[in-house]
This record gives sequence, structure tokens and C-alpha cells, in this order.
Amino acid sequence: MVNLHLQAIEKAEEMIDYTKISRCVAQLQEFIALHPEANEVRKALAVKLVYQGYFYEEIQTILGVSPSSLQFWKTSYEKYGIYGLRLRDKEVQKVLIKISQKLKSNDLIDLLNGKYLVLRIPNYYPAREAKKISQELIKERTLERYKRVPDVGVQRTGITFFETSCSLEMLKCYYEQAQVSIQSLRQTCFPHLSPLDKLRLELQEIWVPGAHIENVHNQTMLAGICRVFEDNFELPPHQDIFARDILDVGIPPAHPFDNFITQLSANIYLQTPKSGGELEVWELKPSISTGKAIRDKRLGAVPQRDREYKYEGIIDRNSLPSATLKIKPKVGELILFDSGRIHSVRPCQDGPRVSMSMFIGYRSRKKPLTYWS
Repeated sequence: MVNLHLQAIEKAEEMIDYTKISRCVAQLQEFIALHPEANEVRKALAVKLVYQGYFYEEIQTILGVSPSSLQFWKTSYEKYGIYGLRLRDKEVQKVLIKISQKLKSNDLIDLLNGKYLVLRIPNYYPAREAKKISQELIKERTLERYKRVPDVGVQRTGITFFETSCSLEMLKCYYEQAQVSIQSLRQTCFPHLSPLDKLRLELQEIWVPGAHIENVHNQTMLAGICRVFEDNFELPPHQDIFARDILDVGIPPAHPFDNFITQLSANIYLQTPKSGGELEVWELKPSISTGKAIRDKRLGAVPQRDREYKYEGIIDRNSLPSATLKIKPKVGELILFDSGRIHSVRPCQDGPRVSMSMFIGYRSRKKPLTYWS
């Protein structure tokens, strides 16, 4: 459920365009007055009330609609105008997902610009090879849970940059092990091309300014990990934000850091569980300060030792509406989405769920893409 505090903070942070709001309210009112179909009128009235400053809880009480439906309808209207209100909820989900047969620059640009929430590329990597690689990776001795979130049942190969928070020793280990970890995953896939290497090569080829490994401290960063999700554990709602990770490290970049406009999460699925393991993505993309306020509002009075998860970046599911999208990945599929949007993975049963992943940073269409883990 979206709480009043969360929505109030988000409203205060937005640059409000009153002219645009007035225009939208007038358009919606005209649609309501002239359109006889009751369900579509209800959608238009709900979106109109959002623009008029009503909180989701108030609209839920007035119209008896769920926050997730409100979110769908508002998104659909903003992207497709009045036509979007004529779409069914399942059709709205479809327009928020782009399915492509291969990785293309135009699709990547549309995703980066927020035209849709998720880009899916089925059969990106051959399923037969994916399954063979997953069996080898499950036996990998370097697999262990994230050191910063040991209470979450997700194991990874290689220390990630996220885990180096305020620890010079961890940062040193991260850089020392980065190239070893990259080569180890490559060797596991030999004689086949690693899924991560395939993605890195294609990014270099389709993005005109090129693509390369990110550089913060003039040392080679890790670019790609394997993740194994243990049965009956969820990856709780959270955001992945590189700018926050850099601040958490406590050591400034070796050169002026050009921050990202968008950070993508790229995941290639090698094995999926018989049930569960769905990827959830919310349209919500709180700023760093707003995300902290959400967590503080919900958990501020709960002592750290008594919290379900020790990592401070976890967002309580009870403070959120239903996820905008819920996706069941397929073996061999590549899925990309904005990692700044709140996202999670539902618990697996009869797994494990095995994937390879890395982040992709976008600064502008005139600058190279970068990737790291």
C-alpha cells in the first residue's frame, strides 16, 4: 500500500508543471462527459483525481480501486493519452514490455528513455548451453552470499562493488579479484562464448560511441557475475544505484565522475525454478533521499537487530503498491530494466534459479556505455 508519507515526499520533489496538469484535467473531464462506457469513465476519473492532488488511499476509498490499478491507468494515460484508458490492464502490461528478437540500439534507447519498463530478448543464449553452464556454475566453489546482505538467500561469484561499503580491505579485494573472476566465468563457459561476453561484444557493436568496463579508481572493475538463488528466499524490493554505492565506499573517484542518466540491470537466465522466481518491477523510482525516507518511515522505530533484513537499502514490501510488472524469465532469455526502479525477485521452489548479470551505465547518446558488477 502506498502510504501518505511516500506520496507526499514524491510530490514535493517533483517539478510541478501546472499548465500541463490543467490541460490533462480538462482533457480527462471532457472524456468523462462525452464517453458512456462506465469502466473507461472510472479509469479517467481516477487518473483525474491523481492530477488534482488526491492521494492513492483517498481515491481507493472513493472509487474502490487498487493502488496498482491506479498506477497502471496513470502510466497508460501518460504514455498513450486517452487511448491508453481504453486498454485493458493486461494490455497495459504488454505495452510496458518490449519483446525483441535481438539486441538493437533503438530498443535500448527506448528503454533508457522510459518508453517501456522492461526489454525482453528470448533465446538470447542457446538454452542447451545455458543449462550445461548452470550445472557447472552451481558447483563453483567461489559462490557465497553477498557479504553486505548475508540474510538474503542469493549467492554470487566474485565480490561486487556494492559490497565494498566503507571497507578499504573489501575494496582492495574487489579490485584484486575482478579480472580473476571475469576469466573464471569465461573459462567455465569454454569452448562456448560466455553469455556476458556476448552481451559486452554486442553493446560495443550496436552503440556508436562504444562500450567498456566502468572506471572509478583507475583500476579494472568486475564486469559480470553469476547468481544462484536459493529455494524459499526472496530478493526483497530494493534499488541498485551506482552513485549511492560510490558514496558508500568512502573513497572518492580518481577523476571527476560523470554520473549516469540511467543505470540498467542486465540479466541472462541459465536455469529457472519449477515455480516462483518471478522478477517484479515497480514503476516507482524514488531518489536516494526519498528511498531512505520510505525505509525510515516504515522501520525507523524498529531496532536494527530486530529487522527482517539487516541491509539498510531493503524497502518493506508493505509500504509499496503491487508491482507494476511480474515476469517469469525463460532459460536463455536476456532481460534489461532500469535498476533505479524498485524491483525484487519472488521466492523460488524446486530451483535453483541461475543467471548471469551486470549493470550498464548510460550518460548520453554521444558517450560510451559502461558496464560493471
